[in-house]
Amino acid sequence: MSGLPGAGKDRWLAQHRPGLPVVSLDDLRATHDVEPTDDQGAIVQLAREGCREYLRAGRDFAFNATNTVRQTRKRWTDLFADYGARVESVYLEPPLPVILRRNAGRLGRSRNR
Repeated sequence: MSGLPGAGKDRWLAQHRPGLPVVSLDDLRATHDVEPTDDQGAIVQLAREGCREYLRAGRDFAFNATNTVRQTRKRWTDLFADYGARVESVYLEPPLPVILRRNAGRLGRSRNR
């Protein structure tokens, strides 16, 4: 999954791939109390290991991250391809006012953690 924060990646997965396990950078940040503006090295490593577990087991899963930069997406898709996985990329881009509205709500929740 790829798209700006607030684009609806979680909602899309719930509607179109219900029951599919998800490796989510946002979920890992929340679990480990890491803000998106903090160093992401440990979060990325946890995500890589989570992906590798599914890949080694040959299990389908979704990878949910912002991934709007081609170079970042390539690193992840290269990892998946190294395991011979079939890769389907879904990029969501709702109208800017929708993203701004959703992120205004997210900002308030993040501050209340």
